[in-house]
Amino acid sequence: MSYIRLANGTVWPHPRPMTEDQGTSLEWRLRRSKDPLTRPERLVAASVLEAYRSLIMHPFQTDQHIARIVGEIREKLEKSQ
Repeated sequence: MSYIRLANGTVWPHPRPMTEDQGTSLEWRLRRSKDPLTRPERLVAASVLEAYRSLIMHPFQTDQHIARIVGEIREKLEKSQ
C-alpha cells in the first residue's frame, strides 16, 4: 500500500484505480470474491475507510479544507503518473 503525504503532514491512502485484471483489485475482491481477504488487504481497506471517515466526519473539516486536501491529493496523483 502506498500513501500520499500532504504539506500539512497528514498521510492519505493512495486511491488505486481499477485494473483490467479486476481480480487483483481490492474493491473487486471486497465485492465479489468468495476467498477470504488477507491481513494486508484488510489493513488497506481499513486505512481507506478511516481516511474517508476522517475527511467527512472530522469536526474541524470545512468545505474549504476538504477542497484543499482533495486538490493536493489530485495534484500528487497527477505528478506520479
